Amino acid sequence: MSVGTSLQSIRSAAGLSVAQLATKSRIPASVIADLERDDFSTCGGAAYARGHIRTISRICGADTEAILAQFESQTIPLSKSIRDLLNDTNVTRPKP
Repeated sequence: MSVGTSLQSIRSAAGLSVAQLATKSRIPASVIADLERDDFSTCGGAAYARGHIRTISRICGADTEAILAQFESQTIPLSKSIRDLLNDTNVTRPKP
């Protein structure tokens, strides 16, 4: 399930329309609709998208951290391999 699908599901489960959620959250209805389509480009960046997702989740009574983790895994690819990340943090380097 994508972030957008999750957002749409929690909104529906809360019994809110996009317009009602927009009024409660002060997030434009067009941005909410875009988020539900997994289009995060109208948010103004990842930080704003996270804020909108957090706000929507709280209003709808959903697990905010789970949806934010889903957003992170869906939208922010790793730029380095796991091995390189471990090397950078000295996890895989031998001790002197």
